[in-house]
Amino acid sequence: MIGPEAFEERSGEAAALVRRAGEAPRGLSEAATQSLLSDLETARRCFAGEAVVDDDVDALVARHGWFGELAAAQDDAARYDELTSGGGLLLGLLIGGGLVLVLVFLAGVVLLILAVVFAATGTLRGRFMPPTVGGSVYLETFTVFVIGFLLLQLVGAVLAVPVANGAMDAKTAGLIGLGSQWLLLLTVLWPLVRGVPVRSWREGMGLTAGRGVFREIGAGVLGYVAGIPLYVAAAAITALLIRIRAVLIGFGQAGGSGSGGAAEAPPVIGPSGQVNPVFEMVAGQDVLGIVLLGSLVVVWAPLVEELIMRGALYRHLRSRLYWLVSAGVTALLFGVLHQYDVLLLLPVISLGLVFAIVREWRVSVIGCITGHLLHNATVFGIVLTLIAVLG
Repeated sequence: MIGPEAFEERSGEAAALVRRAGEAPRGLSEAATQSLLSDLETARRCFAGEAVVDDDVDALVARHGWFGELAAAQDDAARYDELTSGGGLLLGLLIGGGLVLVLVFLAGVVLLILAVVFAATGTLRGRFMPPTVGGSVYLETFTVFVIGFLLLQLVGAVLAVPVANGAMDAKTAGLIGLGSQWLLLLTVLWPLVRGVPVRSWREGMGLTAGRGVFREIGAGVLGYVAGIPLYVAAAAITALLIRIRAVLIGFGQAGGSGSGGAAEAPPVIGPSGQVNPVFEMVAGQDVLGIVLLGSLVVVWAPLVEELIMRGALYRHLRSRLYWLVSAGVTALLFGVLHQYDVLLLLPVISLGLVFAIVREWRVSVIGCITGHLLHNATVFGIVLTLIAVLG
């Protein structure tokens, strides 16, 4: 937006970063590197007013959305003005959303302080009664879930073969992979298969009304809001660690090149090239895919993950370990199973810890499901809004 001269100056730096990222052990793949270099060349031609192949422009727009359209519209004043006009809606959403998040964060700080004070004075106590030691059916339930989870990963790898051969569309394979995750809901029934009575199963998994369904839902909301300061702190630490890693990689590459100076760090790329897992998943889906993904994020994850992690696994660990240790173990496994870049795990682990505390406090898993649903729905809604406005 600040002109072709600035682009000419920065495009060389961008190309150097792309090449370094392609050479880094955890950097861009060869295909991604070539795609980005090709996009840079296409954008350079657009800025220079040179002839550009339509397919290259289409690829630039497909990969970079509004930014690609803006680059392609350098010689089309009407289209450029159309793309750069407005912005009021986005600004309003950012300001309004920012104020809401600040207020929720402040409410979380107050609730967290109150919870600590009440817990220290004995006013707030956990209602979870550790079950007697014996049996492993709830540990088996967690194990069956993990096995099913790994099998679905294998299904994804198998589907990649026909996609690579052109025998199956990538979106179709993606929909099959997303839809098949609902099969994991059956794993919560494992204790019933092993002969546990329905009533005992419900109590063991935390599927009880507690002091009333609506009170448990309210407790879940309060618990989640009180945990937001912990989540924000974890996110801040994560951002700092990512920055430190990026700087260290940059220094390492500068030293290895023999330049004697500090090179800018390449972008930090997570699993499958994801920088933000949720954003990347949503951005790559059509309407049907978004609906299916939304059902997994907002319904499947709060229900299945809470019943497995804070229901079955926490119940098993709590019969043998102190509540804080049990909460920490379930939170750690909860984070690891998300398969994010290792530096992105801390916020997820903090959420798992909060949900485990809610389980210890309320016994019923309804509050855990509520907090999980509230978090996922909020994140998913923000991502959809940003994509709709920016797309």
